[in-house]
Amino acid sequence: MGSAEDRMVLESPAWFKGIKRKAEGEEGNTTQDGKDGKGGKDGGKDKAKTLKQGGGAPMKLITLIAQLLMSVTREVAEISSTVFVRYVILAGGGLASALIMTGKSYDQESQRLRQRKQKGEEVDFKARGPPHIQIAAAAAWYGADRTIAIGEEQQMKEEEINKQKFISLWQNYVKGASVALMSRSVPYFRLKLQKKPEGEPQKATLLMSFSWETPLGKAMGEAMEELLSLEGASYLPGPAPKGPLEREISKLIGNGA
Repeated sequence: MGSAEDRMVLESPAWFKGIKRKAEGEEGNTTQDGKDGKGGKDGGKDKAKTLKQGGGAPMKLITLIAQLLMSVTREVAEISSTVFVRYVILAGGGLASALIMTGKSYDQESQRLRQRKQKGEEVDFKARGPPHIQIAAAAAWYGADRTIAIGEEQQMKEEEINKQKFISLWQNYVKGASVALMSRSVPYFRLKLQKKPEGEPQKATLLMSFSWETPLGKAMGEAMEELLSLEGASYLPGPAPKGPLEREISKLIGNGA
C-alpha cells in the first residue's frame, strides 16, 4: 500500500517519467529559471516550481492527475489498514521460508499444468484454488509442525499449548476445507519481500485478512496472531507510509516528502 515494499498504484508510471524530464529541463538538464534541475538543496523546489508553471494546459492537467493519484493512493492506504492485518517478519525465518517455498511450488505446478494443457490434456486450474489459500494452509501446517523450543519448563508448556492449538486448527478446520470455504474464510494472505537495506537482514511484510464470521476464519486469525508473536514478528498498525514513488511525486508537485 504505500510502504517501501508496497506499490498499490502507479505500477507503470510512463507519464511520471515525462513529468520528471520536463521538470529537470530537456535542454542542458536545467529548469525554466536557469537553475540546475538536480543540484543544490533547492533542486526539489525548482522541479516542483517548473512542473507547476511550465507547459500550459497539458502540464496543469498532468499536475492535477498526479495530485489526484496521490490523494487516491493515500485513501487506499487508509482503507486497506481497516481491511488487512500487517506484520513484518524476517524473510529467513522458519515461517517466511515455509510461505516462500509454498509460493514457488504453486508457481512451478502452474507451469507444469500449462505445459500439459499445451499437449492437449484436460487441466483443471481452478481445482487448486488461488495461491493465497495454499500459502495460508502452509502457515497453519507450519504452526502444527513447529518444533518446540527448548527452554524453561513454563515456556515449554506454553509452546506446547500453542502447538496443540495449531494441530487443532489444521485437523479440524484447514485440512478438509474446500477451496470455496477457505477463500471465504481467508480472503487475502500474502507475503511480500521488502527492499533489503545494505548490511541488514532481509525482511518481509505479511498481509492477511480473515472473515471472523466463519469458524475457520476466526480460528485462523487467532492462531496466526499467536504464531507471529512466537516468531518475533512486529505488528504494523495504521496506514502504510509513503513509498519511494509517492515521495518522489510529492516532491515534484510540491507536497513535501
